[in-house]
Amino acid sequence: MEKKDDRKLYFEAVEEHHVVDMVLPELQKADVSSEEFGAKAKVLKDLVEHHIEEEESEMFPKARKVMDKSTLTKLGEAMQQRRTELLAVAR
Repeated sequence: MEKKDDRKLYFEAVEEHHVVDMVLPELQKADVSSEEFGAKAKVLKDLVEHHIEEEESEMFPKARKVMDKSTLTKLGEAMQQRRTELLAVAR
């Protein structure tokens, strides 16, 4: 993260994670038939899709250049474990 653009991308990603952490509990409490739920779900979906696109197209290629294979493998395993945990909670 030596470049200004890389630092900006990183801090934006951190904030996007923070927003998801704030909105998910609100969604879990909301009435799924309400307009509020629909609006929150759409905004969250758009945010997550945007975040994924940035990770896949910008962050991951940069990570591959600066991290060794072992570190990338550990990171991938941690991400997969977290995904599994989140999917279990969502059901």
